[in-house]
Amino acid sequence: MKIFLTGATGYIGNRLMRTILSKGHEVHTILRDPAKRHHLEAAGVRIFKGDLSDKDNLSRAMEGCEQAFHTAALARLWAADPKPFIETNVKGTEHVMQAAAAQGVRKVVFTSSASILSPYKGKMLDEGDQRADGFESEYARTKHLAGEIVRGYVSAEMDTAIVIPTRVYGAGIMTHSNAISRMLDDLMKRNTSFVPACLDVVANYVYVEDVVNGHLLAMEKATGGESYILGGENISYRDFYDAVSDFTGKSNLLKMPLWVMRSAGYIHLAQYHLFKKDPPFTPDIIGRFFRNMHVSSEKAVRDLKYEVTPFREGLAETIRSLKG
Repeated sequence: MKIFLTGATGYIGNRLMRTILSKGHEVHTILRDPAKRHHLEAAGVRIFKGDLSDKDNLSRAMEGCEQAFHTAALARLWAADPKPFIETNVKGTEHVMQAAAAQGVRKVVFTSSASILSPYKGKMLDEGDQRADGFESEYARTKHLAGEIVRGYVSAEMDTAIVIPTRVYGAGIMTHSNAISRMLDDLMKRNTSFVPACLDVVANYVYVEDVVNGHLLAMEKATGGESYILGGENISYRDFYDAVSDFTGKSNLLKMPLWVMRSAGYIHLAQYHLFKKDPPFTPDIIGRFFRNMHVSSEKAVRDLKYEVTPFREGLAETIRSLKG
């Protein structure tokens, strides 16, 4: 089968691409950066030049494809100008869906983000807890808008589904989206790493292989533009750090209070205004890491037969891969 995939050079997209290829399918992708071409060609991917703004090449890339996975996005935490987020995440998604409809693609699975979910208020968050406003970043807002576009393309000719990964960890390309592996790698190389000083705050961590399998299950079983959270275990920072220490033998995690990290965020913003250098994080983004985020994947488990890898098992495999 021919399958179209965006984001083949990204963290999740690249892992998904390799799994699809291993099942004997042909993968088509669109690529803007020629420097990354050899890496994809070596894997056996058919490459079409262009990006998400290139409607004609998107359509050519999807010719003959029965399925499409749209994982690509502009995933930076912040930008002074929201236009790039709108162009890539909103208009780019519209272009993907238009091309899929024009080429008779039977089904599209879209990769969203847990940043579209409402703040935790003492109730386990599920797919019904999606916000309509009050987003912490342009990334989150535009991913929400993109999901609305995808749902709008459900028809007798084409079906869609939306998957919502939580905090993804596991070996893979070291992009912005692979923050946990970058933290682990930094810890093992430098013997230290900065972490939020809120040990009882809970977040949801999902192993990257579970996310890949969740995409494939959504393609196989999900219908009608339905959304599915692809999560893992809800664990506290304390349990997270204890597990990291157990598997790495390193416990020199420098715990940073909220006021220190927010102050650093303001400094980064000031540096942007002085030197036009994008900040790695902002004060608004930092607040997210100090708030509980209990998330349920029950819908995906029930409807898609999605399975969750225990956190310590996935972490041990991640660290083995990083050491290798």
